[in-house]
Amino acid sequence: MKLFLSLDWGTSSLRIRLIETDFENVVVLHELQDNLGISSVHRSWAQSGKETSRLQFYIQALEGPIKFIEGQYGSSLGTIPLVVSGMASSSIGMCELPYSTLPLDLDGSNLGHKKIDVPWFPHPILLISGVRGEDDIMRGEETQLLGCHDTKQKKDSIYIFPGTHSKHIQVREAKAIAFKTYMTGELFHLLAEHSILKDNVEKTELLSEKDFICGLRHARTKDFLGSVFRVRTNQILHEMDKGGNHSFLSGLLIGHEIMELSKNDFHIYLCPHKKLSKNYTLALEEFSLLDRATVLFHGTVDQAVVQGQILMLKNQFPGWN
Repeated sequence: MKLFLSLDWGTSSLRIRLIETDFENVVVLHELQDNLGISSVHRSWAQSGKETSRLQFYIQALEGPIKFIEGQYGSSLGTIPLVVSGMASSSIGMCELPYSTLPLDLDGSNLGHKKIDVPWFPHPILLISGVRGEDDIMRGEETQLLGCHDTKQKKDSIYIFPGTHSKHIQVREAKAIAFKTYMTGELFHLLAEHSILKDNVEKTELLSEKDFICGLRHARTKDFLGSVFRVRTNQILHEMDKGGNHSFLSGLLIGHEIMELSKNDFHIYLCPHKKLSKNYTLALEEFSLLDRATVLFHGTVDQAVVQGQILMLKNQFPGWN
Protein backbone atom coordinates (compact mmCIF):
# COMPACT_ATOMS: atom_id res chain seq x y z
CA MET A 1 0.00 0.00 0.00
CA LYS A 2 1.22 3.48 -0.89
CA LEU A 3 0.54 6.81 0.84
CA PHE A 4 0.12 10.26 -0.65
CA LEU A 5 -1.41 13.59 0.28
CA SER A 6 -4.34 14.64 -1.89
CA LEU A 7 -5.09 18.37 -2.03
CA ASP A 8 -8.14 19.75 -3.83
CA TRP A 9 -7.58 23.51 -3.54
CA GLY A 10 -10.49 25.68 -4.61
CA THR A 11 -11.11 29.41 -4.69
CA SER A 12 -12.82 29.51 -1.29
CA SER A 13 -11.74 26.29 0.47
CA LEU A 14 -9.31 23.41 0.50
CA ARG A 15 -9.68 19.75 1.26
CA ILE A 16 -6.59 17.74 2.11
CA ARG A 17 -6.61 13.97 2.60
CA LEU A 18 -4.13 11.30 3.52
CA ILE A 19 -4.71 8.49 1.03
CA GLU A 20 -3.64 4.86 1.20
CA THR A 21 -3.93 2.89 -2.01
CA ASP A 22 -2.81 -0.24 -3.83
CA PHE A 23 -4.37 1.15 -7.05
CA GLU A 24 -7.25 -1.29 -6.78
CA ASN A 25 -8.52 0.05 -3.47
CA VAL A 26 -8.45 3.58 -2.07
CA VAL A 27 -8.75 4.40 1.63
CA VAL A 28 -9.07 7.92 3.03
CA LEU A 29 -7.19 7.65 6.32
CA HIS A 30 -7.64 11.26 7.46
CA GLU A 31 -8.96 14.48 5.96
CA LEU A 32 -9.40 18.15 6.71
CA GLN A 33 -11.65 20.68 5.03
CA ASP A 34 -10.75 24.30 5.63
CA ASN A 35 -11.84 27.72 4.36
CA LEU A 36 -8.23 28.50 3.47
CA GLY A 37 -9.06 28.98 -0.20
CA ILE A 38 -6.77 30.16 -2.98
CA SER A 39 -8.41 33.59 -3.01
CA SER A 40 -7.74 34.29 0.68
CA VAL A 41 -4.14 33.03 0.49
CA HIS A 42 -3.44 35.21 -2.54
CA ARG A 43 -4.94 38.21 -0.75
CA SER A 44 -2.76 37.55 2.30
CA TRP A 45 0.33 37.24 0.12
CA ALA A 46 -0.44 40.57 -1.60
CA GLN A 47 -1.06 42.26 1.76
CA SER A 48 2.26 40.92 3.08
CA GLY A 49 4.10 43.04 0.54
CA LYS A 50 5.19 39.91 -1.31
CA GLU A 51 8.33 39.71 0.82
CA THR A 52 8.53 35.96 0.16
CA SER A 53 8.02 34.27 -3.17
CA ARG A 54 4.49 33.29 -4.02
CA LEU A 55 5.33 29.59 -4.07
CA GLN A 56 7.02 29.76 -0.67
CA PHE A 57 4.08 31.68 0.83
CA TYR A 58 1.55 29.10 -0.43
CA ILE A 59 3.58 26.14 0.77
CA GLN A 60 3.93 27.77 4.20
CA ALA A 61 0.13 28.16 4.24
CA LEU A 62 -0.15 24.39 3.78
CA GLU A 63 2.14 23.49 6.66
CA GLY A 64 -0.66 23.84 9.24
CA PRO A 65 -3.13 21.55 7.44
CA ILE A 66 -0.39 19.00 6.75
CA LYS A 67 0.69 19.02 10.42
CA PHE A 68 -2.94 18.44 11.40
CA ILE A 69 -3.14 15.39 9.13
CA GLU A 70 0.20 14.14 10.46
CA GLY A 71 -1.09 14.54 14.00
CA GLN A 72 -4.18 12.50 13.15
CA TYR A 73 -2.01 9.84 11.56
CA GLY A 74 0.20 9.73 14.66
CA SER A 75 3.46 9.38 12.78
CA SER A 76 5.72 11.27 10.40
CA LEU A 77 4.53 11.35 6.80
CA GLY A 78 8.13 11.38 5.64
CA THR A 79 8.54 12.37 2.02
CA ILE A 80 5.28 11.08 0.57
CA PRO A 81 4.12 13.08 -2.48
CA LEU A 82 1.57 15.90 -2.40
CA VAL A 83 -0.75 16.04 -5.42
CA VAL A 84 -2.53 19.36 -5.95
CA SER A 85 -5.44 20.07 -8.29
CA GLY A 86 -8.01 22.85 -8.60
CA MET A 87 -7.27 26.57 -8.58
CA ALA A 88 -3.72 26.17 -7.26
CA SER A 89 -2.41 26.30 -10.84
CA SER A 90 -4.33 29.49 -11.70
CA SER A 91 -3.18 33.10 -11.95
CA ILE A 92 -3.88 33.52 -8.22
CA GLY A 93 -2.55 30.09 -7.27
CA MET A 94 0.75 28.82 -5.95
CA CYS A 95 2.26 28.59 -9.43
CA GLU A 96 0.44 29.53 -12.63
CA LEU A 97 0.45 26.81 -15.28
CA PRO A 98 -0.84 27.23 -18.83
CA TYR A 99 -4.09 25.50 -19.69
CA SER A 100 -3.91 22.22 -21.55
CA THR A 101 -5.86 22.19 -24.79
CA LEU A 102 -8.49 19.89 -26.22
CA PRO A 103 -8.70 17.05 -27.04
CA LEU A 104 -7.69 15.82 -23.59
CA ASP A 105 -6.63 12.17 -23.36
CA LEU A 106 -8.39 10.63 -20.40
CA ASP A 107 -5.38 8.55 -19.42
CA GLY A 108 -3.91 11.89 -18.29
CA SER A 109 -0.98 11.64 -20.70
CA ASN A 110 -1.38 15.16 -22.16
CA LEU A 111 -2.73 16.97 -19.11
CA GLY A 112 -0.44 19.83 -18.07
CA HIS A 113 1.40 19.51 -14.78
CA LYS A 114 4.53 20.58 -12.96
CA LYS A 115 6.75 18.72 -10.51
CA ILE A 116 7.95 21.00 -7.73
CA ASP A 117 10.74 20.20 -5.29
CA VAL A 118 11.55 22.69 -2.54
CA PRO A 119 14.64 21.95 -0.37
CA TRP A 120 12.97 22.92 2.92
CA PHE A 121 9.65 21.15 2.19
CA PRO A 122 9.80 17.35 2.51
CA HIS A 123 7.03 16.44 0.07
CA PRO A 124 7.56 16.41 -3.70
CA ILE A 125 4.65 18.31 -5.27
CA LEU A 126 2.74 17.37 -8.39
CA LEU A 127 0.68 20.39 -9.48
CA ILE A 128 -2.03 19.65 -12.06
CA SER A 129 -3.13 22.27 -14.58
CA GLY A 130 -6.53 23.02 -16.07
CA VAL A 131 -7.96 22.75 -19.58
CA ARG A 132 -9.21 25.31 -22.08
CA GLY A 133 -11.51 25.11 -25.08
CA GLU A 134 -11.98 27.75 -27.74
CA ASP A 135 -14.02 29.94 -25.40
CA ASP A 136 -14.20 28.14 -22.06
CA ILE A 137 -11.90 27.14 -19.20
CA MET A 138 -11.83 24.77 -16.24
CA ARG A 139 -9.50 23.92 -13.37
CA GLY A 140 -10.34 20.96 -11.17
CA GLU A 141 -13.03 19.24 -13.19
CA GLU A 142 -10.42 17.78 -15.55
CA THR A 143 -8.96 15.80 -12.64
CA GLN A 144 -12.43 14.64 -11.60
CA LEU A 145 -13.05 13.52 -15.18
CA LEU A 146 -9.87 11.43 -15.25
CA GLY A 147 -11.03 9.77 -12.04
CA CYS A 148 -14.53 8.84 -13.15
CA HIS A 149 -14.23 8.17 -16.88
CA ASP A 150 -15.85 4.88 -17.85
CA THR A 151 -13.33 3.17 -20.15
CA LYS A 152 -16.00 0.67 -21.23
CA GLN A 153 -18.24 3.40 -22.66
CA LYS A 154 -17.64 3.63 -26.42
CA LYS A 155 -20.57 5.86 -27.34
CA ASP A 156 -20.34 9.65 -27.17
CA SER A 157 -21.07 10.74 -23.61
CA ILE A 158 -21.55 13.85 -21.51
CA TYR A 159 -20.13 14.12 -18.00
CA ILE A 160 -21.99 16.60 -15.78
CA PHE A 161 -20.19 18.13 -12.79
CA PRO A 162 -22.75 20.29 -10.93
CA GLY A 163 -21.61 23.16 -8.76
CA THR A 164 -21.00 26.88 -8.60
CA HIS A 165 -19.91 26.74 -12.22
CA SER A 166 -21.35 23.48 -13.55
CA LYS A 167 -19.42 21.76 -16.31
CA HIS A 168 -20.79 19.59 -19.11
CA ILE A 169 -17.88 17.75 -20.76
CA GLN A 170 -18.31 15.81 -24.00
CA VAL A 171 -16.22 12.66 -24.35
CA ARG A 172 -15.55 10.63 -27.48
CA GLU A 173 -13.15 7.69 -27.82
CA ALA A 174 -11.52 8.30 -24.43
CA LYS A 175 -10.90 11.97 -25.15
CA ALA A 176 -12.60 15.09 -23.83
CA ILE A 177 -13.41 17.02 -27.00
CA ALA A 178 -15.62 19.90 -25.80
CA PHE A 179 -17.14 21.37 -22.66
CA LYS A 180 -19.48 24.11 -21.55
CA THR A 181 -19.79 26.03 -18.28
CA TYR A 182 -23.12 26.94 -16.66
CA MET A 183 -23.09 29.50 -13.82
CA THR A 184 -25.98 27.68 -12.15
CA GLY A 185 -24.74 27.68 -8.56
CA GLU A 186 -23.38 31.21 -8.63
CA LEU A 187 -26.59 32.61 -10.14
CA PHE A 188 -28.61 30.79 -7.50
CA HIS A 189 -26.51 32.41 -4.74
CA LEU A 190 -26.69 35.87 -6.30
CA LEU A 191 -30.44 35.76 -6.85
CA ALA A 192 -31.26 34.22 -3.46
CA GLU A 193 -28.88 36.38 -1.41
CA HIS A 194 -28.31 39.65 -3.24
CA SER A 195 -31.28 40.41 -5.50
CA ILE A 196 -34.82 41.67 -4.99
CA LEU A 197 -35.77 38.01 -4.61
CA LYS A 198 -33.87 37.62 -1.33
CA ASP A 199 -36.96 38.50 0.71
CA ASN A 200 -39.05 35.91 -1.13
CA VAL A 201 -36.90 32.84 -0.48
CA GLU A 202 -35.76 31.12 2.69
CA LYS A 203 -32.97 28.56 2.76
CA THR A 204 -34.06 25.15 3.91
CA GLU A 205 -32.17 21.88 4.09
CA LEU A 206 -35.21 19.92 2.94
CA LEU A 207 -35.95 20.04 -0.78
CA SER A 208 -39.62 20.53 -1.66
CA GLU A 209 -39.85 18.12 -4.59
CA LYS A 210 -43.22 19.52 -5.67
CA ASP A 211 -41.94 23.10 -5.88
CA PHE A 212 -38.61 22.03 -7.37
CA ILE A 213 -40.40 20.16 -10.17
CA CYS A 214 -42.62 23.21 -10.67
CA GLY A 215 -39.43 25.21 -11.30
CA LEU A 216 -38.18 22.57 -13.74
CA ARG A 217 -41.43 22.77 -15.70
CA HIS A 218 -41.24 26.56 -15.86
CA ALA A 219 -37.74 26.21 -17.28
CA ARG A 220 -39.11 23.88 -19.91
CA THR A 221 -41.92 26.15 -21.08
CA LYS A 222 -41.07 29.74 -20.10
CA ASP A 223 -38.29 32.17 -20.93
CA PHE A 224 -35.58 32.52 -18.30
CA LEU A 225 -35.82 36.21 -17.38
CA GLY A 226 -39.59 36.18 -17.07
CA SER A 227 -39.53 33.00 -15.00
CA VAL A 228 -37.04 34.44 -12.50
CA PHE A 229 -39.48 37.18 -11.50
CA ARG A 230 -42.05 34.46 -10.87
CA VAL A 231 -40.05 33.70 -7.70
CA ARG A 232 -41.17 37.05 -6.33
CA THR A 233 -44.81 36.75 -7.36
CA ASN A 234 -45.00 33.17 -6.06
CA GLN A 235 -44.59 34.44 -2.53
CA ILE A 236 -46.33 37.81 -2.76
CA LEU A 237 -49.46 36.32 -4.29
CA HIS A 238 -49.44 33.53 -1.66
CA GLU A 239 -48.97 30.69 -4.14
CA MET A 240 -45.80 29.40 -2.50
CA ASP A 241 -44.06 29.89 0.85
CA LYS A 242 -40.47 31.09 1.07
CA GLY A 243 -39.05 27.62 1.61
CA GLY A 244 -40.92 26.29 -1.40
CA ASN A 245 -39.69 29.25 -3.42
CA HIS A 246 -36.11 28.27 -2.56
CA SER A 247 -36.74 24.88 -4.19
CA PHE A 248 -38.59 26.49 -7.10
CA LEU A 249 -35.63 28.76 -7.88
CA SER A 250 -33.26 25.77 -7.76
CA GLY A 251 -35.48 23.85 -10.17
CA LEU A 252 -35.76 26.82 -12.50
CA LEU A 253 -31.99 27.27 -12.80
CA ILE A 254 -31.10 23.57 -12.98
CA GLY A 255 -33.87 23.07 -15.52
CA HIS A 256 -32.38 25.67 -17.85
CA GLU A 257 -28.99 23.97 -17.47
CA ILE A 258 -30.29 20.45 -18.15
CA MET A 259 -32.65 21.39 -20.98
CA GLU A 260 -29.93 21.39 -23.65
CA LEU A 261 -29.19 17.71 -23.04
CA SER A 262 -32.50 16.85 -24.70
CA LYS A 263 -31.02 17.90 -28.04
CA ASN A 264 -28.71 14.86 -28.30
CA ASP A 265 -28.69 11.16 -27.48
CA PHE A 266 -25.35 11.00 -25.64
CA HIS A 267 -25.06 8.82 -22.58
CA ILE A 268 -25.06 11.03 -19.48
CA TYR A 269 -22.76 10.56 -16.51
CA LEU A 270 -23.90 12.61 -13.53
CA CYS A 271 -21.07 13.34 -11.09
CA PRO A 272 -22.67 15.41 -8.29
CA HIS A 273 -21.71 16.30 -4.76
CA LYS A 274 -24.07 14.66 -2.30
CA LYS A 275 -26.16 17.77 -1.62
CA LEU A 276 -26.96 18.18 -5.34
CA SER A 277 -27.46 14.54 -6.27
CA LYS A 278 -31.22 14.50 -5.63
CA ASN A 279 -31.83 17.81 -7.44
CA TYR A 280 -30.06 16.73 -10.63
CA THR A 281 -31.52 13.22 -10.58
CA LEU A 282 -35.03 14.69 -10.37
CA ALA A 283 -34.18 17.07 -13.21
CA LEU A 284 -32.99 14.26 -15.46
CA GLU A 285 -36.15 12.30 -14.67
CA GLU A 286 -38.42 15.29 -15.42
CA PHE A 287 -36.72 15.82 -18.78
CA SER A 288 -36.99 12.08 -19.61
CA LEU A 289 -33.21 11.67 -19.56
CA LEU A 290 -32.77 9.33 -16.60
CA ASP A 291 -33.00 6.18 -18.72
CA ARG A 292 -29.75 7.11 -20.48
CA ALA A 293 -27.96 8.42 -17.41
CA THR A 294 -25.60 6.90 -14.85
CA VAL A 295 -25.09 8.49 -11.44
CA LEU A 296 -21.46 8.03 -10.42
CA PHE A 297 -20.04 7.67 -6.90
CA HIS A 298 -23.54 8.02 -5.41
CA GLY A 299 -23.13 11.75 -4.87
CA THR A 300 -19.60 11.68 -3.43
CA VAL A 301 -17.73 13.00 -6.45
CA ASP A 302 -14.75 13.85 -4.23
CA GLN A 303 -13.73 10.23 -4.82
CA ALA A 304 -13.20 11.12 -8.47
CA VAL A 305 -10.66 13.81 -7.54
CA VAL A 306 -8.56 11.25 -5.66
CA GLN A 307 -8.81 8.69 -8.47
CA GLY A 308 -7.73 11.28 -11.03
CA GLN A 309 -4.80 12.32 -8.87
CA ILE A 310 -3.72 8.68 -8.51
CA LEU A 311 -3.72 8.33 -12.29
CA MET A 312 -1.47 11.39 -12.62
CA LEU A 313 0.81 10.08 -9.86
CA LYS A 314 1.24 6.75 -11.67
CA ASN A 315 2.07 8.62 -14.89
CA GLN A 316 4.50 11.13 -13.43
CA PHE A 317 6.14 9.26 -10.53
CA PRO A 318 6.77 5.79 -11.96
CA GLY A 319 8.97 4.82 -9.01
CA TRP A 320 6.14 5.60 -6.61
CA ASN A 321 4.07 2.67 -7.81
